[in-house]
Amino acid sequence: MESVSRRYRIAPELLLSILATEGGRTGLEVENTNGTRDLGPMQINTIWIQEMKNRIGVDLGVVDIRDNGCMNLHIGAWILANELSRAETFWEGVGNYHSRTPEHHERYIGRVHDHWQRLVELNVK
Repeated sequence: MESVSRRYRIAPELLLSILATEGGRTGLEVENTNGTRDLGPMQINTIWIQEMKNRIGVDLGVVDIRDNGCMNLHIGAWILANELSRAETFWEGVGNYHSRTPEHHERYIGRVHDHWQRLVELNVK
């Protein structure tokens, strides 16, 4: 967590909040209504497999992302860092990690914020 946080310049509390919001775990694969799947602890959507290959030349499969918790965290942080850099506001970037669909986006931001607030109050690092 610490190395990922430093590498992508994302507060560990935010990564922990997203992990808590996503509710994933190593080995978990969840089918979505649109035919994609969410993989592992950070619930990386399978649409990112081709995107990573196209953008950075990384060719990973479902098993690589689903079953390797460290890799899953790195990929999730990479996605989040990209979304944060593209968004007009911090919270927009957080919401875009999950979805750009307004109803899902706003609900997700609220859930991440609630988890983050609890962590900050507990002073968890």
